[in-house]
Amino acid sequence: MEKINVYICVNDYKISTVGTISDGIISCCKDFLRIDYDINKKMLIKENTVSKIVINFEKCEMNVSLKDYDGFFINNIVLKSYSCDNNKIEIEYLIDEKLYNLLIMYKTCEKCLQND
Repeated sequence: MEKINVYICVNDYKISTVGTISDGIISCCKDFLRIDYDINKKMLIKENTVSKIVINFEKCEMNVSLKDYDGFFINNIVLKSYSCDNNKIEIEYLIDEKLYNLLIMYKTCEKCLQND
């Protein structure tokens, strides 16, 4: 497990924090939010105390579950573009006709940012 600085941006929402990368999985936490991105499976997992959202860019689907309920719902996404190289992942996708631009950048480091 290697420590990394992570920058994640989805449209106007931005996170810059310390995280880890292991076996192609980028993981980071900020406040009550945990974000994992599996580079090999092309899957983003965003989890907080209320919900868990899994976006599978290979299958073009989003799975949303609420922690207080047993059920979940699946929504299809449209993948517009996908790029992954040089510690930078750029994904453009549509959910219900709304365009999302996801950017994940990470850098291994000797001195990583302090995690708030």
